Amino acid sequence: IYLQLSFSNGSYMGEIYIYWSNPMDYFFEHCIDSNSGFPTALPPEQDKIWRFWKSSTQLVVECNDLVVLQVVIRTECSDPDKWNSSIGTIKFPDFDTASDSYRIISQPRPPQPGHPVLLYSANSSAV
Repeated sequence: IYLQLSFSNGSYMGEIYIYWSNPMDYFFEHCIDSNSGFPTALPPEQDKIWRFWKSSTQLVVECNDLVVLQVVIRTECSDPDKWNSSIGTIKFPDFDTASDSYRIISQPRPPQPGHPVLLYSANSSAV
């Protein structure tokens, strides 16, 4: 899974990757990189629904409704100011071959303080 994020002015912000490897790994540019898998075991189902959430304090990854990663922006990101900023656009490049479909779920406007904003929800199958 690959997401490319930009600020509201269109300038580049960073990327999020989920790698299909053994164990599955993740990478949040300017934040965190794993080469030892997720801290929480992923659900065993082959088909997975992924959700990426961002609030002003943390990044959260869910897989089939199970929280598998929580990142505290201030202490775990190498550039917390980038991840603390508002996201303008999300792109899903064609080379993301793991996602069968994706959608952005609308949020209440404006979001409540501290309320996480859903970045991405994807259906994927194990490769």
